[in-house]
Amino acid sequence: MFYVKTSFGYADVVTEIHCDNVFTRCPECGSELNVDLAEVFSDGDADLESTSIICSVCTKKRMANKTAQRRQ
Repeated sequence: MFYVKTSFGYADVVTEIHCDNVFTRCPECGSELNVDLAEVFSDGDADLESTSIICSVCTKKRMANKTAQRRQ
């Protein structure tokens, strides 16, 4: 079992980590995203501190911008 533990000085809060209760925020728009850690780390080349997940809307915007830049 893996879990997250947060201490508030007077009490500790422990939450088990499951595939349906891990979340992050898109670094571009701030929308909340559910994350499957097994999928994120499946290639073995990621870490919790430097990995960020971009939402599908921002991914589409990035791809459109890259396509537009290539056409110029």
